[in-house]
Amino acid sequence: MSMVKLEKDKIKYTDLFCEKNYLLDTFSSIISRFGDGIDTIAFSLLVYKITGSTLLVATIFAVNGIPNILFGMISGVACKYVPDKKIMAICDFGRAFCVFLIAVLFITSNLAVWHLYVITFLNSSFESFRQPASMSIFPKTIPIEKLEHGMAFCSSGCKVAELIGLALSPLIISLSGLGGAILIDALTFLVCGFLVLSLKIKSTISDNKITVKGSFSDLKEGFLFIKKDKLIIVLILFATIINALLIPINSLQAPYVEEVLRTDSTALSVISIGMLSGMILSGILGPRIKEILGGRKMFILGGVIIGITYSLLSFLGNIENKLIMYIILALNLFLLGVGVLILTFVLQVVMMKKVSQEYLSRVAAIFNAGALCAVPIAACIVGIISQFVNIKLLFLCFGILISLLFLIMSLNKTIKAFDEY
Repeated sequence: MSMVKLEKDKIKYTDLFCEKNYLLDTFSSIISRFGDGIDTIAFSLLVYKITGSTLLVATIFAVNGIPNILFGMISGVACKYVPDKKIMAICDFGRAFCVFLIAVLFITSNLAVWHLYVITFLNSSFESFRQPASMSIFPKTIPIEKLEHGMAFCSSGCKVAELIGLALSPLIISLSGLGGAILIDALTFLVCGFLVLSLKIKSTISDNKITVKGSFSDLKEGFLFIKKDKLIIVLILFATIINALLIPINSLQAPYVEEVLRTDSTALSVISIGMLSGMILSGILGPRIKEILGGRKMFILGGVIIGITYSLLSFLGNIENKLIMYIILALNLFLLGVGVLILTFVLQVVMMKKVSQEYLSRVAAIFNAGALCAVPIAACIVGIISQFVNIKLLFLCFGILISLLFLIMSLNKTIKAFDEY
């Protein structure tokens, strides 16, 4: 048995508590996800209440993805010239302002549909700059031998926080209204920004001034790095296709609950809580599952689970007993959450371990932009299709497509390399 294997076996979750920067970074993410849990229901209800249209809901979701195409790749270059923690903090404060503005406009009855488009675009622009910086800073907060456990613990902690936010959201909405719930989400971004600023991490930045020409040159280096590696290209293609196929369930939850399940916002909580519970459990067990199955089988299994459970959503509206329907819905979404987490866990581990620190922020930016480039197009297409095809058939078809995709890709020789990381 190799020394690397021995070192890996010695790692425990308790070993993470001596990593102060890691804990600060993780806690900031946990606080932010708590707000996201509240926002998941509050903002979904707010948007559907303001628009009253599945087409507009889907197009707002599309606008959410546009900044990742416009700024996603360039954002990775910024980390070469500006400390990554500063980028993260600025983006957190920017997102806090955007969410605060939506809440104030809604509370004062001045929120219009065009406000949602503009503010969603600005909010997503901040997020597109934060993602590469966040991915770049993570390996700096924790030793490489603790990376998998660190990622698993952070992921599970974030999901627990989001689950608590979801569980409390109906109570918060009933006490403070939709506007008050969204204000709390804005506050979590603010706290997150201050926590990031407290990180004691030295970032190596270029002494040169950032220029348009230099930025494109740096970005070109990232593309050349990716071009040489088929595995990263496969990761980007997979992420792009999967993001497109998951658009219906991500953007049409509120219409699905109303039109297919014919019930109230309780089902939204069941959907989110069930999915997050699956993510929490599989997140904790992620390193162990990967050790048993290997990265390749774990990746394929996650995709097949997503496809099957996705398809089953189209049949739940046929269950007349509401209690039984909620139980089956929760179990189905629990398994869907398991599938999503174990699939993304493999992608993240491969990305973190394979790409050198020098290129990580740029490769991560290109990866995120590539993965999200299909979102606005797919969201618009889904919005248009939803006007002619019922949501049940939409979910069934997309679920089947995902299952077939992963079964076919199990024959791909390139993804065998997942077992090496």
